[in-house]
Amino acid sequence: MLTVAGAIVLALIFSGRLSVGGLSFQGFTASNPFSPTVSTAKPKPKAANPINKPPPVVNPTTVGAKSLRNYGYIKLSSNWGNRITANQPQAAPYIAMIDKACSDSIANLDPRLLAALVYRESNYNQTNAVARSRDGKPMTISFSSNGSLGHAIGLTQLLQSTADNLHVDPYDNYQNLLGGARFLRGLINQYNNGLWNALSAYNGGTPSNAAPGYADFIIQWYKTYGGTVY
Repeated sequence: MLTVAGAIVLALIFSGRLSVGGLSFQGFTASNPFSPTVSTAKPKPKAANPINKPPPVVNPTTVGAKSLRNYGYIKLSSNWGNRITANQPQAAPYIAMIDKACSDSIANLDPRLLAALVYRESNYNQTNAVARSRDGKPMTISFSSNGSLGHAIGLTQLLQSTADNLHVDPYDNYQNLLGGARFLRGLINQYNNGLWNALSAYNGGTPSNAAPGYADFIIQWYKTYGGTVY
């Protein structure tokens, strides 16, 4: 004899609200608050949340701010050298060379920074080494074309051993500039974009051995030429 309870179970099965074999039961509802909730069905995966997507990978060398902060090469306007020649007219023959040297993929240097370094090192005279008094006034020391005081050579005052390591001819003006730019780039990287330390090491081998006021002089002229120190 079919009991009332049995009839209710059969009614649930036939209505699809109770699956005995699949152990699947409909959840509680307002109309039927006594139906249990048991399900073995796998939940559908949630749609990806676009807000949680990782940011795109960016090459740091293509980011302007990064390039500026590591004093990387900047394509300046065609008359960028006017600020330099207005103060040092003797620089005029070397402006284009400086820009080309700094655009080298290894050097990757702001041309205004190299221009300031050349002014300090040789006063744009390939046969001059420049000493400066503590008040910043230049005291030019002439030397032969074979090398300068301490055997430093040319516009950026490279040692022959440094030029050899950089694969440049220090007696060629463009290659001397290229070598100086590459050497300074390596120091900027070594000192984590610390410009004062990098410039001091260019002069003294280490920041602590640099001539008094050396880095400050170059930084001041770099700013005068339009550069920014970070």
